Amino acid sequence: MRRHGWRGAGRWVPPLLGLLLAAAGVYEAFADALWRDREGPAAAVALAYGLAVALAGLRPLTALLLVAGLYPSSKLLGLPDLGGAGLVAMLVVVGLAAALARSATLAAGATVALVAAFGATTVSEGAPAWDPVFFALVAAAAWGGGTLVRREGARSAELAELAAQLAEERELRTRRAVAAERTRIARELHDAVAHSVSVMVLQVGVARRLYGRPEAEQLLGDVERLGRESVAELHRTVGILRDNDEPDEGDEHAPQPSLRSLDALAERVRGAGCAVTLRVDGDPVPLIPGLELSAYRIVQEALTNVLRHAPGAPADVAVRYRGETLIVEIINAPGGPARPGGGNGQVGMRERVALYGGVLHTGAEPDGGYRVTAAFPIRKRQS
Repeated sequence: MRRHGWRGAGRWVPPLLGLLLAAAGVYEAFADALWRDREGPAAAVALAYGLAVALAGLRPLTALLLVAGLYPSSKLLGLPDLGGAGLVAMLVVVGLAAALARSATLAAGATVALVAAFGATTVSEGAPAWDPVFFALVAAAAWGGGTLVRREGARSAELAELAAQLAEERELRTRRAVAAERTRIARELHDAVAHSVSVMVLQVGVARRLYGRPEAEQLLGDVERLGRESVAELHRTVGILRDNDEPDEGDEHAPQPSLRSLDALAERVRGAGCAVTLRVDGDPVPLIPGLELSAYRIVQEALTNVLRHAPGAPADVAVRYRGETLIVEIINAPGGPARPGGGNGQVGMRERVALYGGVLHTGAEPDGGYRVTAAFPIRKRQS
């Protein structure tokens, strides 16, 4: 892992540690009788150790070289020994270098130089052989701790990168699902419009033959109504195709279903093992074909999800006419073990509801079931 300093709140850790160790070292210089009459040089060395710790967050190799030269230099200043704060500062710098240095090899070499400088100085002063051995052991422990931090940082960076890639892939899949669903909706609306235009052509032909009779006026009125509905549907189709030009698969000659097809849909789902109840509340009103088709598709997708994710669970389908709103609601009870699914069903539902200015609500029920509710502003056929 290549890092240069810490980011975020962590960048303040080395300066704060350096300040704390510098303060402890200065206090030690004036409070310990070991440095009597040498308080000034001892305090200066303590401040230098604190500076090295603060510097280690940004320049770990420089900080290592600084502490490697401080202990021999302190002997030149006539200081008899290394204080506790100075020892801790050395080990902190070693750990930070192991965790943060761009080159672990260079940091390891500088650490060996630090241990060698410490050992040579203590031995030349006549200190017991155990002192350099002890320092080498604790420096190795500090290096090991820093290495662990380095590895955890590298692992966290890899996990963050993986999470970003997964989020990007999920977003891409969602965009593709939206594009595919928009193409499917556009194709279905195209079929609905084509059917209406075909009826218009037939009616115009009949009206031409009945010209001058009362029946012709009624036929021409029907043609006008169908023409307006077809233009509205064409506007929606064109709006969808502006956002997506991917091809769609399917039987383009199959008739498009409507809310009147829900009985047949419920029967097919019952045959697949799901007990479906279907009810209609309120007085049905004639709706434009595209809206009916979207409402039907939402029921179809919701029941498909019941079969896929809650096999064996009963489902209740309700179609409600409430003033100026058409409400389609599908509720299923908890079922068997969930089966894996593509996760794009709700994308299509939301696209269809948004196409007609409606609102979609989905969510789990307290008993473990699931509810899908779509509310459409009613757009009636003109009579």
